[in-house]
Amino acid sequence: MECEPCGGWLVWFQVARGGLSVNDRGLNEGNGLAIDEPGRLRLDRAHLAKGLLFDMVGSWRAP
Repeated sequence: MECEPCGGWLVWFQVARGGLSVNDRGLNEGNGLAIDEPGRLRLDRAHLAKGLLFDMVGSWRAP
């Protein structure tokens, strides 16, 4: 069974390359996703981790 590349891995790759910045303040602001500056998104760690987890679990399931 092959695992297709999923959105979570793409986001993780973009974060690693510096295409997305991770918000260290976490959930304190109450915003999971906010526009920080043109062309750049700030993601809080909890939402990013949940997205990666759900994408990975979904990609391992047989269609």
